[in-house]
Amino acid sequence: MQFIKKLFGLNKEPEFDIEKAVGELLLNLPGCSKYVVVISPKYGDKYYNCEVVAETQYLSEWAANHAEVVLNFNKEEQAARVALPHWLRSADLSNKHWTYVTYYFHKVLSPYALDFINKDFAEIYCLECESIVKNIKMEEFDKKKSGGYVWWTDLWTCPEGHELHYQKKQIHFIY
Repeated sequence: MQFIKKLFGLNKEPEFDIEKAVGELLLNLPGCSKYVVVISPKYGDKYYNCEVVAETQYLSEWAANHAEVVLNFNKEEQAARVALPHWLRSADLSNKHWTYVTYYFHKVLSPYALDFINKDFAEIYCLECESIVKNIKMEEFDKKKSGGYVWWTDLWTCPEGHELHYQKKQIHFIY
């Protein structure tokens, strides 16, 4: 019976309506403020002992461009990617509290946290200093190469020496 359903296309999943998903997502979101928390241990970011906080107005343009050029096959994440610029544009810029994002917004934003920091879209809040910190020391050490593999460790510390980020990383190049 499964074979016959498959043969005649009766097992097809209903098509995903991205516009409907984006609309539903936007209706159920909390309001956005002037600042958005991109990285936080509250999100389960286990390699970070800090929060990366971005200003909404800078993220808005990035998010619009990102939504146009990146496609993800995870339907919920793609809906979040499309909804994000709309949500950011609706921000109350007079509200200077930090807004924590939803799970899928975090999945869209978090891979780009270092880019946001390097472009001055975001600042780092040290949880131990309990303040925004400047002059972050970002180091790579234990770098090793073998064949198409590269391994290293990232370490960020604040001027007081508090560990903000620690992660062992690897890349495998396939030639």
